[in-house]
Amino acid sequence: MLIAVSVLPYATHMSGPFYLLGALLLGGGFLYYAVQLMKGNDEKIAMKTFGVDANIVALSGIAIAIGAIVDMGVIICENILKKLDEAGPNENRMDVIFNAASEVGSAVLTAVAENASDSS
Repeated sequence: MLIAVSVLPYATHMSGPFYLLGALLLGGGFLYYAVQLMKGNDEKIAMKTFGVDANIVALSGIAIAIGAIVDMGVIICENILKKLDEAGPNENRMDVIFNAASEVGSAVLTAVAENASDSS
């Protein structure tokens, strides 16, 4: 399938031989690395290929996790502020905050659980 897609523009005269050569070389390279990753001989082949250290991979994962936590906090805070603006002057602030956090809390918890299950 990959070869057919690579050859199609050349076969329909939409591109020249340089495109064909480049497409076949890139396709072959991607296919080689896909086979190597599927074999599972070396778990670090992707890191070796792209020259990435394991520490950078770990720090990237931590950065993504922190970003997700901040996003969820922003969602909760925005809803709390919106509900506080809509609340009347005589309403109990703690009840408004609790109700606002409860309103989006289940969605935030589901999103966090979904992200956690995807990473494991």
